[in-house]
Amino acid sequence: IRDRAEGYVAGALYRMGKYEKALNYMVRSQDIGFIAAALHNSGRDADDLSVLEFIAEHCPDNPNVPEFLQKKFHGAEDHHDGIEEYVRPCLKAAESPDCKSPAVWYYTAAYIQDLLGQTRDAYVNVKKAGASEGIAFVNESVKVLRIYLEAKMLRYDGSDDARFLSNLRWMDKMLCGNITTEVREKTAEIWRL
Repeated sequence: IRDRAEGYVAGALYRMGKYEKALNYMVRSQDIGFIAAALHNSGRDADDLSVLEFIAEHCPDNPNVPEFLQKKFHGAEDHHDGIEEYVRPCLKAAESPDCKSPAVWYYTAAYIQDLLGQTRDAYVNVKKAGASEGIAFVNESVKVLRIYLEAKMLRYDGSDDARFLSNLRWMDKMLCGNITTEVREKTAEIWRL
């Protein structure tokens, strides 16, 4: 009840033009779009980096963070100009004593670092993500990125066959378990099958 009430208070303060006060309640309301609008209307920068820095500092456990980060970095493999600036707030959030679920933050930092060619730093952070608390979706993403980074970094000499095979079996199981009708249709549309 309290969470809902704080959301209503934040909305009322926002509509009254008291954006700074509204921000205090918005942090707890968990609505990232609302936070961005209040930052903008209070005269602060409200670009994605500024919003991310605000969230990292004030509400790193916001349950909408994984979706926000996924939307922000979807397609970053092709266009990653300026994304290096996002590593610092991600690591700041992950290392904050207020952050109870740092895995998503470490994962995001690792993902960005890999895109920037900083494979060793990415591997360090993906290992931290794996050792941290996170939701199931993030934990699976961490494992996939760790497998990828290990394959990219480690020299193959045949001694790791059992580990690689185990990882490949796990990935195959995950892929097969997530093939839905929607995925089939989108894949067919993309490849015009």
